[in-house]
Amino acid sequence: MKIIFMGSPAFAVTSLSALLNNKLVPELIICQPDKPFGRGQKIKACPIAEFTRLHKLDIIQPKTLKEKDTHELIAKLKPDLIMVVAYGKILPPQILEIPRYGCINLHASLLPKYRGAAPINWAIVNGEEKTGVSIMMMNEKMDAGDILQKQEMLISPDETAIELYDRLATIGASVLIDTINNIEKYLANKTPQNHSVATLAPILKKTDGLINWASSAKQIHNLIRGLLPWPVAYTHIHGKLLKIFKAKFTEDDHKEREGTAIISNNNLAIVTGKGLIYPLEIQIEGKSRMDIKSFLHGYKINHGEIFS
Repeated sequence: MKIIFMGSPAFAVTSLSALLNNKLVPELIICQPDKPFGRGQKIKACPIAEFTRLHKLDIIQPKTLKEKDTHELIAKLKPDLIMVVAYGKILPPQILEIPRYGCINLHASLLPKYRGAAPINWAIVNGEEKTGVSIMMMNEKMDAGDILQKQEMLISPDETAIELYDRLATIGASVLIDTINNIEKYLANKTPQNHSVATLAPILKKTDGLINWASSAKQIHNLIRGLLPWPVAYTHIHGKLLKIFKAKFTEDDHKEREGTAIISNNNLAIVTGKGLIYPLEIQIEGKSRMDIKSFLHGYKINHGEIFS
């Protein structure tokens, strides 16, 4: 089978590696262009580009899929299937029409729930207890095509988005290989999505990380787990931004107002709308990430002060 693979982040590398391990070497890899990254704005390749160059595979990195040269190259290759894993852009109609079996996409949610760029993060932020992967046919709309197959998995109560990302990448690659090997069977049994129950998982913004201390401790714990590695849940104290990377919580009631610092036995608890948050790993503006005991040893927070 002649395959073209499209993807960009580390999540897609797991699937591309699985293809190679199963002797399904793509005719072409398409990924996002190299871009400036970090404070120094040095040009950096995406993980798929790095992996592809390491394995000496054919690769192109068009700025847009609407370029005439890109369309002509794909058409010339006459692929049986185009496989998309977190490529980052919607495919134009002229490309969707090229492959014999169409274009399929591996999406990290149980569609139609969590259509969009950040399904893993939002599933945790919203307190979901299960998620999974979906293989769908692609059309001109975002994550709205017919479903070829799904696979569910449970989300552990303390699991972070980073941990879930890795697990979904692994299970997704396995499901993708099965779909390719049995493509005609799955195409014959594809199922339309129920668009009336669709939910969205929009791209994350830095402001999504601001903690509302009026929320319950469980909701804030979910926010902290779900917004790793970026943008990271944060609050403010003494006019400085404080990121919280890891925490535990209880649902114990407390009389103090939301956001109040409770200092006891060299530990910090913060009052929420319902329960207490105990930060475990934090980073205050201008300092390195550290555990809470090291932080409290070198930074004074008084009992009763307010996080906002």
